[in-house]
Amino acid sequence: MPEYIGNFTSVSTITWPWDSIDSSGGSLTPSTVTPGTIQIFKDNNTVAITSGITDSRAFGAIVGYHMVTVNLSGATYSTNSDYHAMLLGSSIAGQVVNAALFGFSIKNRFPNNTAVEADLSSILNETSALIQDSTLIKVSLSSILGETTILIADTSALKADSTAIKVALTNLAADTTVMKVSLSSILNETTVILADTSALKLDSTAIKSVLTSLSSRIEELQADTTSLKVSMSSALNQSSALIDDSTVIKAQLTSISTGVTRILEDTTILKVDSTLMKVSLSSLLNESTAIITAISGIPATVLGVVNSQAIDSTITRLEAERIILSGMAGQTSGAGTSAVKFHAAGTSAPAKVRITADLSTLGERTGIVLDGSPT
Repeated sequence: MPEYIGNFTSVSTITWPWDSIDSSGGSLTPSTVTPGTIQIFKDNNTVAITSGITDSRAFGAIVGYHMVTVNLSGATYSTNSDYHAMLLGSSIAGQVVNAALFGFSIKNRFPNNTAVEADLSSILNETSALIQDSTLIKVSLSSILGETTILIADTSALKADSTAIKVALTNLAADTTVMKVSLSSILNETTVILADTSALKLDSTAIKSVLTSLSSRIEELQADTTSLKVSMSSALNQSSALIDDSTVIKAQLTSISTGVTRILEDTTILKVDSTLMKVSLSSLLNESTAIITAISGIPATVLGVVNSQAIDSTITRLEAERIILSGMAGQTSGAGTSAVKFHAAGTSAPAKVRITADLSTLGERTGIVLDGSPT
């Protein structure tokens, strides 16, 4: 059987030596009259290929040592086939010799066949797409983190403003307490004034009674002197002045009472506004906390959605990555048999089987089982 020298690509050039000997084992160059030809046969085809073949006899002037070169770039040589080089019709030591020199194949052995290369190309393209998607996700997450930082800064500013408002409200409460003390003092003084006014009213009533009595006496004392009339007139004038003063005091007390009522109303409004502002600030703090909590869960949610997305039938991105990694870097078993297995990468001993490929005698996959589940 001729020696199999390897699996080549369609653009390769093969260079291979062969020798010729006589019946006793000595080196001998074939007859120059009938040197014979080297021809190549594809698979079990009986039509010989003669193109692309260079036969150098007595190579390097060495007797019995020859070199043949085969250029595979021509259209005659196709992939997924086996080839056999034969020496035909050569006369050596008076004998006609037909001999098989060597065999080779073009992309017809695992893992260099066309189907495997197409699958690997597809896997590489999908891996590139995954990397691009990952880059986009990183950019989106970076943007989200930037906006989150801004939201946190805004929340901090709101907290600072809230603190300032609380300080202002505290000062307002202190001012309100001072106003209450002042109003209490005013009310006390107003009470005293009212008491004095009541006393004046009593005095005025008493004076009126005296005047009435005097008026009765005047009728009886018409003979009194002019000086007595003058004194009575003066007393009447003073009583009238006291009555006038009492009226003015009443008007002033009424004005003070109105002012005190307005101050109490304004104080009530301030208390209501303060309560509403505290409720609004509490609601704002709760909403800020909810926003921060929601944002902190976004990266994990985005990653979960990406990993669970089906990219081919029911295979998710995360399962595809496990399968791709086992095919690229996992240990194998069953090589050279009809069932080759690729194990999960990252362990020293064969681990979980990710890919099980059934192969024909030509190395073609006739069945495939994929397992991208967790180890």
